[in-house]
Amino acid sequence: MQDDRILYGIFVTPVGEMLLARSVKGIVFLGFTGDAHHRGDVVTRLHDHCKGVEIVRDDAALEGLKDDVLRAWERESLEGIKLDLRGTDFQQQVWRALVTIPMGRTSSYADIAAKIGKPSAARAVGSAVGANPVSLLVPCHRVLRGDGGVGGYAWGVERKTLILALEDAA
Repeated sequence: MQDDRILYGIFVTPVGEMLLARSVKGIVFLGFTGDAHHRGDVVTRLHDHCKGVEIVRDDAALEGLKDDVLRAWERESLEGIKLDLRGTDFQQQVWRALVTIPMGRTSSYADIAAKIGKPSAARAVGSAVGANPVSLLVPCHRVLRGDGGVGGYAWGVERKTLILALEDAA
């Protein structure tokens, strides 16, 4: 694969239709389409996230990676999974903190802010959580509002609730 090209595929998974994209460095984007009607919206988000890079759909080339992603999520380990997280230093710090939230558990924006040593930055943490480009593996769905409410989710509150229920059952 060329260094300046992103491959993506769209797959049916237990948590819905997923768009998975990788660069030569690793997974650069993982999001959910909802359905065929909204597929273009997620592809647009991928293009916005990876500006200036050729993006090519190739489901067959990513089938194995999709299986690896689902296994990594189920076993709650990124071992063997390479990520190409593109964001600011602050976002990267928040995303690293998200990976430490165990399956079946949740955290709040304030908890994450305290964990990264910036206790007054809960709002900024919320923005960084919302900008997470690799859902599921970087578990932004495990962050709830301070009052325990589900709050928002880029891929829909219903999907967030479903993922949390599946993780709780595991």
